[in-house]
Amino acid sequence: MIKATKRVEKLENAVEYPKLMHSYQGRVVLFTSHETGVLLNEVGIHGLGHYSDEWCMAHFEDYDGSITLQNVKEEK
Repeated sequence: MIKATKRVEKLENAVEYPKLMHSYQGRVVLFTSHETGVLLNEVGIHGLGHYSDEWCMAHFEDYDGSITLQNVKEEK
């Protein structure tokens, strides 16, 4: 018999939000609270910056990657 356990340590002052999460559809969302956040990439019908307070949390898991925000100067 093989038994697996997951050890989870919580920091005393850790905050649950804000945090990055991603979905199996490729969405990366910056969540500010449960079900509330902003889409950080363009996927499907939702564009960059799409805000919702009704994201289905069952579709998301913690995102271990990083996101870089940067202003881009347009060339004329």
